[in-house]
Parts: sequence; structure tokens; C-alpha cells
Amino acid sequence: MGSWLSRNKKFSQAALWSLAVAKLSGSDVRRGLRLEKTGRATLLCLRVFLLELPCDVWQALHAEVASLGPRMCLVWGLLGHYKNHFRRKGASHMGNRLDGGLREWRAATADLGGSRRMPVTNWSCENIDVATEGGSTSERVDYWREMILRMFADVEIGAVPNPEFFGKVRSQKCELLRISDVSAAAQAVNRRHLQPRSRDEDKYFAVLMLEGTEQLEQDGNRAVIGPGDFAIYDATRPHQLNFANDWRQIIVSLPRPCLNQLVVGMESRMATRISMDNPVGRVMRMFLESVTSQISQFSAAEMLRLSESATNLIALTLGNQQTLDLEHSRSQALTLMRVKVFVNDNLRDPTLNAQHVSQRTGLSARYINKLFEHEGSSLMRYILRRRLERCSADLLNPANATLRISEIAFRWGFNDLSHFSRVFRECYGHAPRDWREAQLRQCSPE
Repeated sequence: MGSWLSRNKKFSQAALWSLAVAKLSGSDVRRGLRLEKTGRATLLCLRVFLLELPCDVWQALHAEVASLGPRMCLVWGLLGHYKNHFRRKGASHMGNRLDGGLREWRAATADLGGSRRMPVTNWSCENIDVATEGGSTSERVDYWREMILRMFADVEIGAVPNPEFFGKVRSQKCELLRISDVSAAAQAVNRRHLQPRSRDEDKYFAVLMLEGTEQLEQDGNRAVIGPGDFAIYDATRPHQLNFANDWRQIIVSLPRPCLNQLVVGMESRMATRISMDNPVGRVMRMFLESVTSQISQFSAAEMLRLSESATNLIALTLGNQQTLDLEHSRSQALTLMRVKVFVNDNLRDPTLNAQHVSQRTGLSARYINKLFEHEGSSLMRYILRRRLERCSADLLNPANATLRISEIAFRWGFNDLSHFSRVFRECYGHAPRDWREAQLRQCSPE
């Protein structure tokens, strides 16, 4: 045991702190590792926490951590407290339990080492007004990452080293969309993975730039927008955003099916600068700026009505509108969402097919496929894509390091390993094993 510890001197305060921030802020462990990039020491922490090392190893490491000071002992204690729950339920069930741990950890460490506590926010609230005030630079950056994760999307954020780093979000949401006034210091934002973290993340982000500049990249398109410019991108798919200086923008988060029902060829509009130098563009800009100035002042019913207007104005600005009745379009979008919810809840069932979905949703297979046509897909292609995305996520999850590829494939409804390998290669360009090794190398320290 002593030799194991002596070979891993980097198992230190930075590693534990990285793991604590990654887990206790509600983010996925692997993505937290990629965000923090603290190196092999963090990877060792993940192995201890996720791969269930024997009790004697855990106790020996606990003794090693004791020398790192009271703050690390508190963090280690919290991780140990949730270790048994993790073993029983798995990583996907950790979020809610660790929310309480985050509050406990922040309260316990508020007075240690002169650190200042970031506010605990009710992220499910309809109205949110949060900012990275007080605390050290690293605490402000970490809290900013938490804001973006909870309200927008699961992305990597690389903040430019800046002792004056800041970030602020004022936001109000309703059933149909969220509108936010967002401002922050220079940074880079990157989404690598393909699968949405939840149904709430299945959104387009429509962006109206107010101050500074932003460079967007998605699907081979690149656009640079400045004050008064407008662009849109798909939050569920890989994209890169770069802000060279301080910036401020309005972000409207809309469910993808809603815009797909209203605009033809949405996929071709991603990361392109949309001209606002026309009557509709000018009206939309004034409308969004007016609504944003009154965030938190609207009732739920008022916000719902305003969201309908915002969606329609954005669709008008994008152009190429569908010639569908709006009420019919909204009904179809909700029906498609209901089908997707059923599919995602039953991906593990290897018998899931068009007939099964039709029977359980009360819709004909032909009508269901017609709904998916507006997204350029079909029911079975959607099922296949979601299964592949689930498999790819599990392949990269350190908790599954001991699982064979066949076990992961069968877990998500595949019943033929050769078929799984073939469709995985078609989607990701590599065999599952090669892809897994390549992705893990990218996440490992250089």
C-alpha cells in the first residue's frame, strides 16, 4: 500500500479540490475532469471514488489526505459519505443527493482559509438573477461554470486568466422558452459530446449581441457577430464559442421542435450571421431588448404569451417559413416531444420498434414518421441515434471502465454486437474500442 501511495505523489489538494468542484457542482465526473484538467492526480481520485477500491486502500488514502489540512478532510468526508450511495445507484442518480452536499460543503468551508462562499441558488426558479460577486478568481470561475451548466448546457468553459473575471445572468423562463441577459469576461466555450444532458437541454440558442464580439462555429460554419448582430446554434450538438473581450448578449433558449416546425432547413442556419437590417429584424431586436429590460416583472401567463411572440419573430427573422397553421404546428411539436419522451424512457428495451411506439402512444407509425420528417429523420433513425449517444457516453464514463463493450451495447437495446460495431463506426468514424481509447487519451494529461 505504501508503495502505491509513493508512486502517486500527485494525489494532492488540487486533485481532491477538482473532484469536489466537479461532483458537488452537479456536473458529470468525466466532464468535470475535462474541465478542470488537473492531470493524473484527478484521474486517481476518480478511480478511488468510482471503481470501488478495497476498504484498506480507502483508509490508507484517507490517512494520506489528513495531512492536507481541514478543508480537504471535509471534502474527503463528503465524498466518503456519498460513496455507498454511488455504489447502489450509479452516477446518473448522484445529482440530487450531491446538491445537498454542495450546500453542506460550502457552509462548512466558508470560514476556512479565508475563502468566501458563493450563493446557493434555486436553479429551478422561473426568475433568476445571479452574478459571480466576491470570492477568489477560481471560485468565481467555478460558480460561472455552474450557472451555465444549470441554466443552459453542459459545456467546457476556458476562462482567460483574469483577476477581474466576472459573469452575470438575469433570466426568466416559461414552458416554451427562456430569455436571458448574459454578460461576462473573455472566455472560450466548447461542447464536444453529442447527447443532451436532459430533455430540457434539447434547445436552439438564439443570440442577439449587445456588447463585444463572439465567434461561433458549428457544422463547418463560422460567424463573427458584434453589437446588433443575430445568430442561432444547436445547443445539443458540438459547437465552439469564443469571446475575446468582455461581452453582453441576449440568449433566447427555444425547444428545437418549435422552430423546426416553423422554419424550413434550420440545419443550414446554424452559426451564420443573420441580417437585422430589415423591418422584421429591427422589430425583433427592439422586442427582445424591451422584454429583457423587464425580466422578472412578468407573470407566468404574460411570459407565456410573450414567448409565443418571440418565437414567431425569430422564425420570421430566419426566413424560409413553413406554410403551416401555428396552432397545428404547436400541437405537432408537443406530440413529437411526447413520442421522444417515450422512446428515451424505453431505449433499453431491445424490442422497441415502430409498432411498439405506435401502440403505446396511440399514434400511427406513419404519422410518427411524418413528425420526424420535419427534423430530417425518422423514428427508427432517432432510436438508433439515441442508443448510440447513450453507448458513447457510457464508453467514456470512468464508472464503466471494467465493462466490456458488448455489455454496454446490450444495456442500451442492441442485440447484435456486429451490427452495433458497424453502425457505431458509421456514426463516429472508428470502431467502438478505438474510439473509446482515442477519446480517453484526449482527456488524459499530456
